[in-house]
Amino acid sequence: MERTLARTNASLLTISPHFPFAPSYLRAVAGSVAVANGTAYFPSAGGNLVALNVTTGTIHGSSSWVANTTHFGIINCSGSPSGLVSTPAIWGNLAIVGTGGALGAQGYGWVRAYNVTGPNPGTARWSTNLTGSVGGSWAGAYTWSSPVIAGGDAYIGLASGCDAPLVQGALFQLNATTGNILNVAHMVSTGQTGAGIWSSPTVDLKNHTVWVTTGNENKHQIYQQYARSLIALNTSTFQVIGHAQEGTPGTDQDFGAGPTLFSTSSGVPMVVAVNKNDSAYAFARSNFTGNMSPNGGVKGWVWEKYIGGPTTPGAIAPAAFGDSQLYFAGGPEGSQAGSVWALAPSGATIWHVGVGGYIRAGVTYADGLVIAAAIGSSNNASSVIILNATNGRLIAEYNASGQVNGEPAVADGRVYFGTAWGNAGGPDFSAPGSLYALEIPIHAQPNAYPGTVPTPVVVFDGLGIGGSPPYSCVWIFGPGARSNLCGLVSYSYTSTGVYEASLWVNDSVSESSRWIYTIQVVDNGGCLLGHPCSNWILVGNFTTGGCYAQPPSLFCPVNGLLDFASYSSGGTPPYTYLWNFGDRTQSELPTPIHQYLEPGEYTVTLTLTDKNHLQASTQFVVTAT
Repeated sequence: MERTLARTNASLLTISPHFPFAPSYLRAVAGSVAVANGTAYFPSAGGNLVALNVTTGTIHGSSSWVANTTHFGIINCSGSPSGLVSTPAIWGNLAIVGTGGALGAQGYGWVRAYNVTGPNPGTARWSTNLTGSVGGSWAGAYTWSSPVIAGGDAYIGLASGCDAPLVQGALFQLNATTGNILNVAHMVSTGQTGAGIWSSPTVDLKNHTVWVTTGNENKHQIYQQYARSLIALNTSTFQVIGHAQEGTPGTDQDFGAGPTLFSTSSGVPMVVAVNKNDSAYAFARSNFTGNMSPNGGVKGWVWEKYIGGPTTPGAIAPAAFGDSQLYFAGGPEGSQAGSVWALAPSGATIWHVGVGGYIRAGVTYADGLVIAAAIGSSNNASSVIILNATNGRLIAEYNASGQVNGEPAVADGRVYFGTAWGNAGGPDFSAPGSLYALEIPIHAQPNAYPGTVPTPVVVFDGLGIGGSPPYSCVWIFGPGARSNLCGLVSYSYTSTGVYEASLWVNDSVSESSRWIYTIQVVDNGGCLLGHPCSNWILVGNFTTGGCYAQPPSLFCPVNGLLDFASYSSGGTPPYTYLWNFGDRTQSELPTPIHQYLEPGEYTVTLTLTDKNHLQASTQFVVTAT
């Protein structure tokens, strides 16, 4: 059974064993984590590309992953040397990433491919310097852009190191196997600087189009038509198909977030990009031709939506698309420093919620969940927020030390993110960083309920989640009766009595979990509460089944003894419980057992209180005999 992450179990996420991963050599993790085949590949601003076995917490292969990939880049906005800040792309046996250059080497804008398997993991397969194609303006060039692999080619942008100085922005297409440069699209004319590509391209091979967004123009030069723009290029010729420009000339109102492709409910292909002016602009891809903004004012968009953003640098997080909805990071919202938005493909607001910090990196959509990382006002603490994609309700929240500057990655049921230490001017890439992983710990998840025939047949449902799949299961139904199946199994008890049934679950690394039931099989000739069921009544500590009213669940009584269970959701866990059984007795247990001393009808009340002191209550009537 495969490890999965969904709305139903996201609240169970905890810090995985071996994490946070923070060895002494690890500097800031400024990009996102890439995960493949049980290995997490993440970039360090110290110049290391680290490959970590996520099950054992050990460095993959050999120390070459640490020692031989050190390449420093530009001096960043905070005055510290920067190594790797882009997210590696895993393609076959290669990890391809934008890096800095060796100190003193000609050119800082490099792309390198490293072996991820074989006898020498971590060794470089090829290295390509991009700055020779932009007039040799290597002193300020830097590959902030993360490479995207499509059709056997790698697409990556080149920008400057915090405008100090600006370089000639460009988009590159490289052969992913050899690193040879196949195409270059310069965003400004030869001899000019500006319009750097900071974010990742988006490739649509079906329609032979690559989409990019660009930064600001050189403030001391003439108007540049491809600066501050969303641009579509032909993947074969690298010729511009069309572009749309936004932002005030001579300002920092550019596109710091990459484009996102989506479709309307009627199937119309669309593209959306977020500008630092805190607005998102959506265009029909089929009509994106020509110069849509000759005078600097954006034209041709289908809709525009103000989502807000921090005062500096503005909205810079790319959107995500899933569940037929678009998700954006903006803010502020009310008393909160930031917010997450869900929009329909038409641009209409579905929901938006405030979060306690601004979001630099993109939001992530996965299996009905929206995951974002918000940086607190202190710049040295972040919270990773997991929301229900349908309604925006908070499912879970986790705190981390430092800034989360890359969007969280979801793989194998885990959530991965790295941190950099923050200061007033932004991330301090010279400080230590950490890698975090959240996962669902292994535990058995069984259910038991009576069969639908008038014989004592019990259907059991046993699952393994968390840990390291695949799983093995062992059911023990009673003396000499067992099954090695996971999932639905059934067993027929041939006589009344008390039985102990148990489920053992083992994962692939010998972690195990056990769940035990005590089941009583009796023949009382009928059922209480008017619910249809067989004459055979099962009484025990299993979680569903028998005759019950919901919510909460009430199991069929024997001699006035009742098992109560509540299914609680919403609000902010943890909850506190107060049961009033209607006979002047109470309980604060989540699943109490109560015995009525006199037959009759009783009104039972459950009052639920969450962490924020919000309350909900429910009532139902039980009959004791």
